[in-house]
Amino acid sequence: MANKLNRVYSLKVRGGDGTLITITNPITVEFSITRQNLASLNQATFTIYNLNERTRLQIYKDPFDPSNVRPIEFYAGYNYDNKPFIARCFAGEIREAYSFRDGVNYKTVLSCWDGGKAAAVGFGSSTFAAGTPFSSMIRSMVQTMPNILGSIISPQFDNQVNARPTTFFGNQLEQLNQVTGNNFYIDNQQAYALKNDDAIEGEINLIDEQLGLINTPRRNQTLVTLSMIFEPRLIPSQVVKLQSSAEPIYNGIYKLTGIEHNGIISETVAGELTTNVTLLNTNIKNLVKSAIFNYLGA
Repeated sequence: MANKLNRVYSLKVRGGDGTLITITNPITVEFSITRQNLASLNQATFTIYNLNERTRLQIYKDPFDPSNVRPIEFYAGYNYDNKPFIARCFAGEIREAYSFRDGVNYKTVLSCWDGGKAAAVGFGSSTFAAGTPFSSMIRSMVQTMPNILGSIISPQFDNQVNARPTTFFGNQLEQLNQVTGNNFYIDNQQAYALKNDDAIEGEINLIDEQLGLINTPRRNQTLVTLSMIFEPRLIPSQVVKLQSSAEPIYNGIYKLTGIEHNGIISETVAGELTTNVTLLNTNIKNLVKSAIFNYLGA
């Protein structure tokens, strides 16, 4: 079993006056994070216990104030035998933040989304000459999206060109879904245009009992689902090998399509912390190079 003891985290958020607020152990945090390679936006909810009043006021965010864009990053992992390993589990923007008293505790809740500003207010107008590769159109439109830091585009879009001059007008997210055939998504403030048979390389390439697989994988048509002890290093669209001794019939190479992290990190409250994974059984033809950008730059 991997050394998954001594949970640690770091939550970075911009306060109302623009200052960087960093929250970490020993403050208790509960969280739920969903990351998928789908057209819908990835989301996360964080509940932080017993922040001081000044910090609670700094974090507060009115959901009906779209001009107040407040970035957030969440890193989590383990620190076992002074050998920490953490990964960025979520990067995006605060949609709403508020605090309330629950018994003896003050709880601060942050509801977040990834690419929210791009979806809500992103707007562009682009015209491309006949014969323009789809990859060039995708890259050009991504560059005009607010709060998107870069793009990873399948080389398959290099081989597709528009037959006639094309104009796109409106929300860039809708335009990009149109160009890519709904093969566009945003993860950790980075744009991805990948087809079903594309995958990217991740830091973890094997899921087995040693990594923390805790249930028998289940199959539903082309999808395999499983649960494991919290694993922050997995990313959507990565290629991964499944190796289960409980149900070896499902062992093989997959494309990871969805991740859900749920649980608590606390030095005073015991609680579960798990990762649910959805794998796609597909013929992977292309491994596309990936890069990770630091959103807050701090």
